[in-house]
Amino acid sequence: LHLTFPRYEAQFIKLIIKEVVRRLDARQLDVPKYIVGAESELVLKISRWLQNESSEVEVGIIHGPGGVGKTTIAKVVYNGNYGRFESSSFLANVRAACMKDIEFIHLQKQLIRNVTRDRKIKIDSISDGRQKIKKVIGTKKILVVLDDVDEVEFGKMFDCPDWFFPGSKILITSQNRNFLINDKSIARFEGCLLDVEESANLFAYHAFRQTHPPQDYIDISMQFIKYCGGLPLALEVVASSLRSISLEKWELQYAKLSDYLDENVLNVLLLSYDSLRDSAVKDIFLHIAFFMVGKKKEYALKILDGCGLHGEIGLEILIGKCLVSVDEGNDTFVMHQLIQHMGYEVVRQKPPIELGCRSRILGQKNAYEVLRKKTGSSTIKGLHLHIPNPHDDDISPEEIYIAHSAKRMRTTYIPTHSSRQASLHFKPIKTEAFTKMSNLDLLLLDNVQLHGGFEDFPKGIKWLLWLGCPLKEIPADFEFDELVVLDMQKSCLVHAWNGLKYVGALKVLNLSHSHQLRCTPDLSSAHMLEHLSCKDCITLVEVHESIGKLENLTYLNMEGCVKLVTWPESMGTFKKLSSFSAKGCITLRNLPTNLLAFFSMV
Repeated sequence: LHLTFPRYEAQFIKLIIKEVVRRLDARQLDVPKYIVGAESELVLKISRWLQNESSEVEVGIIHGPGGVGKTTIAKVVYNGNYGRFESSSFLANVRAACMKDIEFIHLQKQLIRNVTRDRKIKIDSISDGRQKIKKVIGTKKILVVLDDVDEVEFGKMFDCPDWFFPGSKILITSQNRNFLINDKSIARFEGCLLDVEESANLFAYHAFRQTHPPQDYIDISMQFIKYCGGLPLALEVVASSLRSISLEKWELQYAKLSDYLDENVLNVLLLSYDSLRDSAVKDIFLHIAFFMVGKKKEYALKILDGCGLHGEIGLEILIGKCLVSVDEGNDTFVMHQLIQHMGYEVVRQKPPIELGCRSRILGQKNAYEVLRKKTGSSTIKGLHLHIPNPHDDDISPEEIYIAHSAKRMRTTYIPTHSSRQASLHFKPIKTEAFTKMSNLDLLLLDNVQLHGGFEDFPKGIKWLLWLGCPLKEIPADFEFDELVVLDMQKSCLVHAWNGLKYVGALKVLNLSHSHQLRCTPDLSSAHMLEHLSCKDCITLVEVHESIGKLENLTYLNMEGCVKLVTWPESMGTFKKLSSFSAKGCITLRNLPTNLLAFFSMV
């Protein structure tokens, strides 16, 4: 063999030498011993970009939520590709270094040393460092990786990519997927969550130092794996914390994590939230985290705009920060369950920590306690109390919770551990429990009975969702002046309300599945109404003539109103109507021609 194939032996020796040199090279970055996805398509895609031999200065960005593994991926591709450049530098934790001048100057020195190999670098100030960096990086083709940056940090380090020598590459990791540098074209690479098999492998390695959980641990391990939702950081931290705990205590640890997010994971996820500079955007994030995951984007934006938060702009920022996603299939808000849990922790840990002083109240036990003890305060912006109805089937209308999952983000759960929850006996809530909640914007009630008058009820509610409302009629002293969305599905309403009621801000009215409703309310003042649904109102016999004046109506659903016979004679043209259905209205006789064009009635 030695005499017959000398060429192959020589090539083999070269490979060995190359590997030895690589391992001894000080430029090699330390990476975890066990990496799931080191040979992934994402790593190969970034490597191909680094090897494209372009003569242009090119910028690439690895974006994704905190803990998704952006830094590890950047290290892997750096280790595999820096030898293709004349010089290279990997700058870690740039955003943190930017907060202190002395640390940022240290980062500037590191870049210059890496490129020039000159250890005797002196920098007097940040501006002095910028000038020296400009001279150095313009002399040779280099690879620079900036870990954890946004536009502000990049601009502090370099004015523009034109400082670099042709053919150089700048690779960035950031939680901002919308990262921009003047008019520079940027190659974008998305850090994805691990699938179940990859998650199980990573979890098993850190918990058991093997590729799969032992047989006795499979069921409980899958609970933790599901909890982590494919986030590599969470899988590593949670699995490592379990190594010294006996199997009997794993269930207790799972219960704890369901209530309280691991501090190490929380601190990483908080970086994205803390980077939000606008308080209105933070409010949007918390509203979505607490009350809008699974909601239709259009439905939620109406509410957010009604709260004065400029939802479209804020949502774009949150999507850019990888905190929220919109499922393209059904246009609903999606959020990774641990990011949502982080939102809960933001509210829970903000002083004062008393339950009634939190900005948002979620969860059966917490919401019921605040209302029963009447401890609510003016700091509460949103509250959701769900009381289960054992005789009721789940409903799934257009804007109610939608259960689904996505590779990029996942929908979630309310973090409570059911096995430790005592069965609650629910009594009717007195309306005076809401008296001090003067800033309440969002009120979500499921199968809740309210006793008392509404004269002192919060006047600024923008979204009232009261599923299974037991009232026959909304009282006259219940003011709707600022209400944007009124969702009263499965209610016991007969007339909704009597006479003219001011609902000038109302955009969505949903009375679907209210089987005792006989007449739609007077909507003469609802000039902004866009969405009206009376689906499955099986005793509805009359549609109020004011419906003909709804010039902004775009959606009208009267499906299943089997007793509806006539339509108001005085009808508008519904110039903006884009969706209408009267399927199942088998007794309806005088439907206007302009509505017949939409759907068949049967």
